[in-house]
Amino acid sequence: FMVRPNMANNLRVSDNLREILRLLKKMQQNGFKVTVWQQMGSNGTRLISHAYIHNINIADKSLAVKPFGQKKFNFDKKLSIYIHGDEQSLLFKTHANFNSRQLIVFNIPREIRLLEKRGEPRINIHEKLHNEVVFEKSQGFKDKLNQYTYVCNDISQGGFGFRIFSHD
Repeated sequence: FMVRPNMANNLRVSDNLREILRLLKKMQQNGFKVTVWQQMGSNGTRLISHAYIHNINIADKSLAVKPFGQKKFNFDKKLSIYIHGDEQSLLFKTHANFNSRQLIVFNIPREIRLLEKRGEPRINIHEKLHNEVVFEKSQGFKDKLNQYTYVCNDISQGGFGFRIFSHD
């Protein structure tokens, strides 16, 4: 997966599906409000509705939102829809697979923008770079060293992240 930082406003973009699903499920379980809108024309006018996440279907990779209260959606099926949630300032753009006045269904986003919780900048390690982390473990002074090699994901001032697979 890839994480691109934007340190100017402490936002980042993530395409980590686990992270995306975790945030969406948390918002659904807690009934958090999401703001749904469309840009209507070149003058910047927005058609805005408030909604909640009604259903997350992992099997068909879809997400459904319903409007709050007795309100109804009035979106154009041909235009992009923007979704914003207060949970980590989640934001993504999508197109509706199904659009009615009571329900909008769209694909679970492949990429989201969200608020970075870290205080220090994160340095992303790209797959093209040499990104191995080697740990050496010994029992005594003259014992043979055991080496363990893992793939490094990112580095920040407070530490680094690396992958450990179950067979390691």
